[in-house]
Amino acid sequence: MTQIWPAKALSDMTAEELLAALERLAEAAPNDAALAKALRGELVRAALAEEAGVTPVRSGSLPASAPRPGSRPRTRSGTAGTG
Repeated sequence: MTQIWPAKALSDMTAEELLAALERLAEAAPNDAALAKALRGELVRAALAEEAGVTPVRSGSLPASAPRPGSRPRTRSGTAGTG
């Protein structure tokens, strides 16, 4: 029998929920690398936020200026190495 899981945005999930989702993903879709990567990134974000005691903004996304876990810093073209 198929079990129905309620939908919840990754950004609204706690670290515990994200870890459970990663464990379930390993069983249900072990070859879904993109979803596993997204879950791991959100798990890092949630764990850091929970450790810092930050209440996440439940808007579904970070502000444009906030770096995502594992992202590279943005530089404007023509400015690298100057200054």
